[in-house]
Order: sequence, then structure tokens, then C-alpha cells
Amino acid sequence: MPGAARAGNIIRLAARLPWPVTALAVCALFAVVGAAVVDDYGVSWDEFTQRKIALANARYIAGDATALHALPTPYDRYYGVAIELPLLGAEYVLGLDDFRSILLTRHLLTHLFYLAGGFCAALLVWRLFGSKWLSLLALLLFLLHPRLYAHSFFNSKDVPAASMFIIALYLTHRAWRKDTVGAFLLFGIGVGLLMNLRLVGAMLFPAVLALRVLDLAAPPRRPGHIMLTGGVFLLAGAGTMYAMTPYLWANPLALADAYGVFAQFPHGIPQLFQGQLFRPQELPAHYLPTWIAITTPPGTLLLSAIGAAAVCYWAIRRPGDLLRRQRLRFGALCLSCLVGPILAIIALDVTLYSGWRQMYLLYAPLCLLALFGARWAADWGIARWGRWLQIGICGLAALGLTGIVVPMAQLHPHQNVYFNFLVDRKTPEYLRTQYDMAYWGTTTYEALKRLLEQYPDTNIRFNAYGGNDWRNWSILPAADRQRIHPTNIVSSDFQINFGHEHAHTGRLWNPVRPLVISRQVYHNTLWSVEANTGPATDAARAAWLRTYQSVTVAAPDARSNFDLYRDGNKLHYVKEPCVASDLAANFFLHIYPAAPTDRQQSGFENRDFAFYAFGNIHDGKCLATIALPDYAVSRIRTGQYFANQPNLWEVQIGATIDAARAAWLQNYQSITAAPPAARRYFDLYRAGNKLHYVKEPCVASDLAATFFLHIYPAEPADLPAASRPAGLENRDFQFRRVGGNLHDGKCLATVELPDYAIARIHTGQYAPDQPRLWEVTLPAEP
Repeated sequence: MPGAARAGNIIRLAARLPWPVTALAVCALFAVVGAAVVDDYGVSWDEFTQRKIALANARYIAGDATALHALPTPYDRYYGVAIELPLLGAEYVLGLDDFRSILLTRHLLTHLFYLAGGFCAALLVWRLFGSKWLSLLALLLFLLHPRLYAHSFFNSKDVPAASMFIIALYLTHRAWRKDTVGAFLLFGIGVGLLMNLRLVGAMLFPAVLALRVLDLAAPPRRPGHIMLTGGVFLLAGAGTMYAMTPYLWANPLALADAYGVFAQFPHGIPQLFQGQLFRPQELPAHYLPTWIAITTPPGTLLLSAIGAAAVCYWAIRRPGDLLRRQRLRFGALCLSCLVGPILAIIALDVTLYSGWRQMYLLYAPLCLLALFGARWAADWGIARWGRWLQIGICGLAALGLTGIVVPMAQLHPHQNVYFNFLVDRKTPEYLRTQYDMAYWGTTTYEALKRLLEQYPDTNIRFNAYGGNDWRNWSILPAADRQRIHPTNIVSSDFQINFGHEHAHTGRLWNPVRPLVISRQVYHNTLWSVEANTGPATDAARAAWLRTYQSVTVAAPDARSNFDLYRDGNKLHYVKEPCVASDLAANFFLHIYPAAPTDRQQSGFENRDFAFYAFGNIHDGKCLATIALPDYAVSRIRTGQYFANQPNLWEVQIGATIDAARAAWLQNYQSITAAPPAARRYFDLYRAGNKLHYVKEPCVASDLAATFFLHIYPAEPADLPAASRPAGLENRDFQFRRVGGNLHDGKCLATVELPDYAIARIHTGQYAPDQPRLWEVTLPAEP
């Protein structure tokens, strides 16, 4: 059997390799696979927010004292940046300026840190048990958790925390093994970084300090050394935590506020759990244990249960071994770090949501307990049945790992919706009616790629319900971004739905055709694409157009890349003509109150936003409407920006607007002081090489039709070459495109004429499929 022989040779070769080489080879293989599939994973809700937090902290570190107060929400400032700042630094070092390259780089680097956590798991088990095979099993168990694997690409908070927990646990064992001040200093730094990623990592402080107290009773008793190393550990951990959380620099006591905020996080989206919708603040006590149980590979659960039972058995039978045996002590530490936080979360009624992703770091001690279980089961079995059991154990391990790898391959790239056999995966649509599935909207990315494949020669307008459309649009290749455009539900050709739609029970869908494209996991619709058609769509578009026209009746309060209209407590952003690329950059909106309060320590309220959260594009027109606060506003500063670049444009609306209006009115009055050259629906004024179109009273509907402007030269040779066959130069235009303005019922648009001698000018307005609305001929000026 040549196949079996080759497999045996590979196993024997792996057995002869030095341990670190084997583990590094496995990690390198995972890295190659990760680099190959990184483009398969979409963008989560929080990625742009996390990056914005890093940018604000970088500005704060650089000396901008107001940067953290300008974050979208007050609790964003409490997030640590131990991972986010290096990710942001990689952008600058690599010179990345396109969101696709930025996002792919973030995904790959985050995944590599996940692999580093796996390597430390293998290293730790090697130190604990001295077994190459157990250490490789630890590496594979950590890296082959389906949900963590998928999240390792697009989750820069929770999976890095799990990796950092494994690293901190390795540093724990290293500190006790070496028992030096330097080892405890490095250990403290590791725990500080863990706490910076997730505050629950602070659980290691009391656990480690309790173990140091136990060391006072174990020989050799060195109270001075124990107190010194314990103090170094505590100071290093706290110092690292504060160093990597810039908001705490000016107010260290704000850490207590951070705990309060994250313990009762103001998350309002209902959570689907066991078929019922719960507010995140009202979830049942078994929410976290249940999610862990139904989404962790069964073999890992079984081994961890055996490991926990073995640790409890030996700790009760021989409590003195907690002082003498480092392995048992470490098992007890892992068990306390797994059970303690779960009990604390239940007792303190901590707010959770989105499954158990905020507590993915608990997989670190759970995974290590599984290795204790594997070692205890092997030792117990070998003592009774000899070496034949080793063959059986290896076979079971291979079978168990295959049982994880196969579903991961089948689910790709949606391993983040993995469920094990403890829930029904056969009844169609059962899971989607019982549990949250694609709650981060990453599945939108695959839906976009499927749309592009199905309609290769079509420009596509789409809407992804829940607002994660432009994020996943950002990671598409540049050529695809030119062909598919995120828009609102009214203007879209296709609507993308995903498995979190229960959270928005007040939605109103337009009539749709039958399902066009869908992706199913365990017979549940993970995402679907539906064609947006029907008479209701036409009515909705007509209503949108009426809104657009009513907004643009008045003159804008400011002009730049977008026209800004302020109407009471609403601010409208308008652009025409408008294309999807005009909307890719984020909008910043800084509102300066007339009377600043303590809540606005920066002097302004930051309401930065993405266009599609508040606006839409239809027929080349863009309109977004932002509700302004109800307090008195002194001025507004707004514009657009890309990361690592100066603002694309910015304007201020405030006292200077009155002066601009006065200047416009003065210009209007100076033009209309002389008699017009012609009177029709519009009055025409000609002054030198300028032609003015004036109407009073004027409303938005007067400006909807296209203006035609045909210029006949005195000498045909003066015409541009392309215009000579027609004998005239065509300069048809839209009112707004030439800078036309409507203010206080007055319309004025100015067109520059060519500098050659003009015989006559023929102008007016027309609409498709209609006679000319009006026209007039202006002779040559005398």
C-alpha cells in the first residue's frame, strides 16, 4: 500500500524533526493558506470604526488634545490600541492609500497574530508536558476553531485578545519556571496588553497574585523575592495598560468608567437566541455557556471537560500539589480563568451580544484544558492497555481533526457561522430562526462578487440591508468598484439581505422578484440577493425626486464639492451630477455649539458619517440629510476626507453665510439694473462675454428642464473643428452645472461665451419628448 507507506514516512519524518521546526512548519503552512484566502473574507461592521479609533489616538499622541473627543461616540475613547496602532502603522510604512489594500493588509496581519497565538499554545504545551505530539495537537486545536479562524481575518478585537491570552499564559508558565524579576516584568507587559485588548483580561491579576501568596508557603520561602516579583508584575501590567490607552493619560481613574461602560454596553439591537428576541441587557444567564457549547468543535469540548475533571480531582485529592507541581497549578489557573469570568458575567449581569465573540479569549484556557484532558486520558489508558492505545488515540485525534477541517472547508469563507451537532442543522431555515448568524454583515462581500459574476457587462446599483454595503464595496478591486455602486433601497437594482434582518423589524421592503442568488449554510439562507422591481419602486423614486427638488429650491448655504443646504435642524448634502466615487470618502461634520458644555470638551460635537448611512444616489443626483442637534449652533464645519490624506474639501457654515448671501444679492441687483437683452420665460442679460439667465419669481421646477445654447459665429472658421459641420457651437447645460443659484425666489445662472465674434445666439429650454418650452434669438451686439 504505497499510500499508507508514504503517510508513515511523513509521520516518521515529522517525528525526527526538532520540535520548533515542526511547529513553525505548520504555522508557515497556515500562513500560506491564509494569504491565499484572505481576499475571500468580507468587511465587518466595526473595522472602519476601529481604524478611526486608531487614527484619533495617533493624532492625540501627536499632540492634538481634541482628537479623542472628536470620536463618534464617547465610549470609543476607552478602547485600547495595542493592536490598532501597529495596524495603522503598517499602512504608513507600506504607503497604502486605497481601502482595498488597507483592509486586506489589516486582515492578513490580524490573521498572522492569530497564528502567533497558536504557536505560543504549542510552545506552552511543550513546556508543560514535553510532548511534541501534544504540542502539535494544541497548535491545531487553537487554529482549527472554525469561528475563531474566520474572525481572525476581520475581527481586530476579539481574536487578537484570544491570541494574547495564550501568549500571556505562556508568559505565566515562563515566569514561574525562571522566577526572575525580568520574567515577571515581561509577564506583566503581556497581561497589560491582554487587558488593553479586552478589559476582562484583568482576571489574571488576582489569579497570579493569589498564586504568589501561595508561594509564600512553599519551599524555598523567599518572601522578599516573592513580593518583589509580584510588585514588578503588577506595576508592569498596569503601566502597559495605561501606556496603550491614551485616554487614560490625563485621567487614570477613567478606567473605572471604562469598566462600567463595557459591562453595561449601550447596544440596542435585539439578539436572537433559541428562537426568541432579547434585548442585550436582558439575555438569560445561560446565554454565554450555551453559545460556547454549540459553536466549539465537539472533540475540544469533550477533552476540556475531561481536563477540568482531572484538575479538580487531583486538586481535591492532593491539594499540596498546588504548591509543588507547576503542571497542576497551571491547570487550576486555566480552570479558574475559564469558569471565573463566566460566573462573574452571570452574577454581574454583564451585557453581551453577537454570540460569544466578546469572550473569545476564553477559548485560550478551554483549549489548554483540552490538552490536560488528552494527556490524562492517554496516561490512564496506556497504564491499562499499553502502547496499542497510542495507535487508537492517534487515530481518534486524526478523525477528530478531520471532523473539524472538512466542515471548515465546506463553510468557507463563512466558518463564522459554524454550529456543532448539539443544534439541529438539518431542518431548513431552523438555525436562522433560532440564532444570530451573519450578524457582522461580512457575507455581503460574497454576494457582491456573485452579482458581478452573474451580470458581467452591467452597471449594478445595490443596497445591503443594515448599512454594511459601502464597507464591503470598499474591499472590491478598483475595476469592480467602477461597475457596482452602493445606493439606497429606493434606487437599488438589487437588495442584499443577510441573517440579521430580524434586528430591524420596522423595515419596509419594496416588492421583489423571486430569489435571484443565495448562499446556504446548513440549509439556512445566509444571504440572498433580490431584484428590486415593481410599481412601488417607481412611486418611491418619484417621492425621492420631489424631496430632492424641494431641498434645492433655495440657494445653498455653501458650495464646494457638495452644495450644503441648512433647513432648520436639518443639513442637506447635495451633488449633481454625482457618481459613486464621489461618495467613497468619509464625511466629517463638526458642530460648534453656541454655549460649549462639559460633554463637548473639544469645543464641538463630532458627527462624522458615511454617505449611505443617511443618503442615496439616483439618476445622477446625490442627497444626504443629517439631523442637527437641538441646541443653539454657532457654526458648522464639514467636508470629506480619506485616511492619510488632507481633507478633500471643507466648508464652514455660520456667520460668513450671511455675507455670502448679501454678496450674491448685490451681484443679482447689479445684473438686473440694466434692461434685459430679451424677455421670455427667463430674462436674458448679456454683458461682454457673459450671458445671464434671470427669473423672478423662480421655483425649483423652473430649473428642471435642460437649457439649450447654440452660438453662431460671424466667421465659420472660428468654430472648433468638431462643431464646423453643424455651423454652430452647442453649449447646452443644466442650471446647476454652470453654477446657477436660487435664493429668495430669485434665479441666476451665468454662462461664459466664446471669445470669437458672434453673429447670433439661439437659446431656451427643452424637455425630452416635448416641444421647446421657450426659445429666443439674440442678435450680434452692436
